[in-house]
Amino acid sequence: MFNSLASFQNFSPRSGAPAIKQGAPAIKQGARADRQGARADKQGALAIKNGLAAAKSRLQVVGAEGFSPFETAPSMADQCLLEAMATELHHMALVTAVAASGVNTFNGRLPLIKLASLTPYAAPDLALIESLSSMALDAMAGRTGLDALSGYLGAVADGRQAFHNCADELHFLGEVRAVVVHRRHLTDCWQQACRQAILALVEVEDVMAGSMPEAFLQNHKVLNGLLYSASQGFKPCVDTANQLFMPPLPQQRRWPRKSVLQTCVVTIGGKKSSAFIRDVSAGGLGLEHMTPVPRGTRLSICMESGRSLAGTIAWSRDKSAGLKFYTPLLPSDPLIRG
Repeated sequence: MFNSLASFQNFSPRSGAPAIKQGAPAIKQGARADRQGARADKQGALAIKNGLAAAKSRLQVVGAEGFSPFETAPSMADQCLLEAMATELHHMALVTAVAASGVNTFNGRLPLIKLASLTPYAAPDLALIESLSSMALDAMAGRTGLDALSGYLGAVADGRQAFHNCADELHFLGEVRAVVVHRRHLTDCWQQACRQAILALVEVEDVMAGSMPEAFLQNHKVLNGLLYSASQGFKPCVDTANQLFMPPLPQQRRWPRKSVLQTCVVTIGGKKSSAFIRDVSAGGLGLEHMTPVPRGTRLSICMESGRSLAGTIAWSRDKSAGLKFYTPLLPSDPLIRG
């Protein structure tokens, strides 16, 4: 610290006073920024409360006037479309709560959630829910909009871009530094996505005009709690071992199933065998009379119509198995709508 004995003898505590004075304004600025952040958090919480109050009053009007976004009672196909959209929204909202919980750890003490474990949640694929919302708008022919849902998807896209920006700098800055540089923007984006998700859930329930199944309503209550907590900087989806997890929802299945009941040809690594398709959903197939294969096996199936589908084995038990598609089917797919 001292180059010589003379410099040590000449040292005086007063010599540090100017440096302390210079640092004081920076400390004050930091404290001011913290107060501004706290005010922003309070404003965000107030916006959620105001939005929920407006949504509740809207639901009361809907109940009183019997409002429906359709000219007549929705057809079975339209009802299935709305349920598929609601189911996918519930899944995306849960993913958003997990992503925000992980990002919120960046503002605490070490250890942080690793970016690699956060990737499945902070970089979601929005293609399916965007397609579902577009088809729902077409079915309602402009009689009502999905503005809150559109705002939510935009907020998720912003959060995903912020995450990619952080991940892109890993090789240059290292993980800890990259997180420090980007954590404020990341938390702002994902907490805002949680706020928008709450409003989107209310809007979709409104659009379904009282036809939402009870299990979906229970999902809504669970999701509201998770999203509000994550929007306030808490970590409801981080366990005691500092690992991300997806809390269970009352309605677990993302897509309803439809019976198929036909034989098919299964191809695994060039080898063919026969099996029986029990049912189908947008996410995969239920197979019977299968040659036992381990979970994670990649395969393709050819149906009696000649159509081919591919995916991986999600589960296998004796001669039964579940195939998860690489790309989910849209609700307009003939296999789903019939």
